[in-house]
Amino acid sequence: MVNKILKISAAWCGPCRQLKKELEGWDGDVPILEFDADENEKLCNDFNIRSIPTIIILDENDNEIGRKVGMITKSELQNYINTLNG
Repeated sequence: MVNKILKISAAWCGPCRQLKKELEGWDGDVPILEFDADENEKLCNDFNIRSIPTIIILDENDNEIGRKVGMITKSELQNYINTLNG
């Protein structure tokens, strides 16, 4: 079951800014926690982040159960979450 979403991005990244604008006003049931890749090197290493923006979906035990790299729309993200929740 999806518990939270991590969004890893950077201020200098064009696609990251586009994603931030797309996800403004997110009204999904799952919270999105935002992290700057430049300020969170350990997080990026722990989750093996190689490209940004990256969205990581975590379960209730903080295990990764899904990942999307690059631009995604609100509806695509919600559909992905619905798929993971079964």
